[in-house]
Amino acid sequence: MTSLKQNVITYFERCLAEHGDSAKGVDYNGPESQFQRFQVLSQIADLQGATVHDVGCGLGHFRDFLVERGISAIYSGSDIAPGMIEQARKRHPEAEFFNRDILELPVEDLPQYDYLVCCGVFHLKAENSDEVWEEFALSLIERMFRMAKRGVAFNMMTDLVDFKIDRLFYANPSRIFDHCRHNLTRRVTLRHDYPLYEFAVYLYK
Repeated sequence: MTSLKQNVITYFERCLAEHGDSAKGVDYNGPESQFQRFQVLSQIADLQGATVHDVGCGLGHFRDFLVERGISAIYSGSDIAPGMIEQARKRHPEAEFFNRDILELPVEDLPQYDYLVCCGVFHLKAENSDEVWEEFALSLIERMFRMAKRGVAFNMMTDLVDFKIDRLFYANPSRIFDHCRHNLTRRVTLRHDYPLYEFAVYLYK
């Protein structure tokens, strides 16, 4: 697991160094697709007044999205990349940011939030195999659900594509849906209806 995470940290720290405070700095093609993803994930529920924790928060751009749309959520974020958290704290000193891996937190000490949002974390597998990355993804989804009082929203690249890029992870939407339905909650929504090569899942308590 250590090498898995280090591959990802190295990749994203390089993106940040090359592109700075931008969508490309957190490995999105541009702000349009980044904010389109935010729009879909934010539709899990009415987030006004809710505690929202952004897992893999990068530079805190989801906080920008919420503020620009007048959504007064109580936002916090966490990321395993130290450089990302350092910059996020500078951008949003009013918010809490944690340089931590929630998979390493003791179960009895897990913080609780109304909603957890995870945008783009599962897209990049870096130098990891599909099998290893899927195991990591399912573990992180389970951990987020443990931390949620109300629900979890996350996205993944879909395997329904014309071509694949080696560094990306393409998941089978039905497989992910069934895993969540059988192991976490029957209250699952699968969204494969927006114009990006990915899907989103909402999990409700």
